Amino acid sequence: MSGLIIALDVVMVVTLPLYFRIVYVLTTRYRKINLDPSFHTLMINTCTVNILFSIVYIFIQEPASAGLFFEFYKSIGVALSSQVNNERTCNSTLFNSLNASLQLVLGLSRLTAIAFPLNHVKMWTNRRLFVLYGVLWTLLILASIPLLLPGSTTFVLNSNVYGSIGLEFALLGNYYMIYAVGNTGIAAVVELLNILCYVGMCMKYHSFMKVRGGTGDAKKLTRGVMRTTMAAFIISSGTWLLIAFFLVVFGNIFATGRSPFTKLEFSVLIRLLNIFNNVLTAWVLVATFSKVRRAVIGFSLASGTGADSVGGSQTKGTKSSKSTKSPVSKIAPRNRF
Repeated sequence: MSGLIIALDVVMVVTLPLYFRIVYVLTTRYRKINLDPSFHTLMINTCTVNILFSIVYIFIQEPASAGLFFEFYKSIGVALSSQVNNERTCNSTLFNSLNASLQLVLGLSRLTAIAFPLNHVKMWTNRRLFVLYGVLWTLLILASIPLLLPGSTTFVLNSNVYGSIGLEFALLGNYYMIYAVGNTGIAAVVELLNILCYVGMCMKYHSFMKVRGGTGDAKKLTRGVMRTTMAAFIISSGTWLLIAFFLVVFGNIFATGRSPFTKLEFSVLIRLLNIFNNVLTAWVLVATFSKVRRAVIGFSLASGTGADSVGGSQTKGTKSSKSTKSPVSKIAPRNRF
């Protein structure tokens, strides 16, 4: 069991610098990677949330729970419990709620790209995205303030999978109900709405795919939208598994008064799900989008043109064609799907 935990921690540590690299690429080379603007901006925010989560996990939660530098973490345990704003049974609940909200925005963005391809870019302007993400981040900060108050958090000593004593940070009293159970309920509702977005995409799939019968630009549009939508679906699956797990746990506690898992089982499962959810975005971006992969790690697994973008983007070295315009040509070249 301890070997599995160590392997999971290694995955988290390896992925953290990859996230920094991805954020750097997304913010400085946005013209070269040619992603859908709303998807691009959303990935910057999502990667930032995952970076914050990883830093807390790697440098505070995991070493403290493993018993490393025990006296140091014990001496500042109360202060850390307020800053980490989480407890082991619902690891970084506020970050998970923000992540779920961002993925709902992602689902809505993909829905409009399929249901309203000609108006999609107009719906997701930079100004609207800036305001939306500003509101979400502001809510996260405001929700964290009560956890700085005395009596909201503490730390406890528990035996861990390594056979030693470690520290775990905990919420107290009503704070547990609000931040652990409450955030799980909110995230579950948000993810349900997100799932409904993907149901709506399936209903619009056949009408959207009729665009394939058009010109080369139309085919690029459909390929780009479907690739981005598939990436969004895979990225969201990590949070879906996490929320489903919490619903099972809290539902069983309320129904029977006890958890369906032992402390050791729960600790391993929650780490597995949190790490999977955290690292998923980075590896999906690198694996799915060849231009992102080339910019981040310097090589592409396959050659090709236009697989990551659509809507009139022209590969270097090719000549433009004066073929009959399709409805897709109404979209400006810089408006990428």
